[in-house]
Amino acid sequence: MPTAHCFVWDRWKEVESSDLRAGDLIHRAGELFEVIAPAYMKDGKPHLPANRVEQGPIKLMVGEFAEGLDHVCIAMDLTGAELREYDDGDAQLVDLEAGPGHIFSPRLPRAELEDFCRTNIERYQVFFDQHEARLDRGQQIQLEPWWEGQES
Repeated sequence: MPTAHCFVWDRWKEVESSDLRAGDLIHRAGELFEVIAPAYMKDGKPHLPANRVEQGPIKLMVGEFAEGLDHVCIAMDLTGAELREYDDGDAQLVDLEAGPGHIFSPRLPRAELEDFCRTNIERYQVFFDQHEARLDRGQQIQLEPWWEGQES
């Protein structure tokens, strides 16, 4: 069976299609999909039932949504990343639609993510300064991760 880029916990991993399960997020052919059933073979060809993930409503990081996340918001502005919030209270700066390589922070509880962004705001500023023109045109730029446990 072929492989796919699957978002697992806090990063993209190359995963055998036969190991994917309903709810997994995969990036294929430049688009983000959610797997809806296990992969199967039909007429000697692999099939992976999945639906394209439509962009949800845009949540503006102002007022109560941004409370206590000043440096997270600055890092978002400097990278073009989105804040992904998880059911367990963790959050992460990512651009899942852009696919592998577009992870801009580790997955951390919100307060720890704010501390991480505050501590590393100069790194985000350097990234922005290097890519400002492209970011201003809406291009998605990969960031080389520097934090422990992350691979590009």
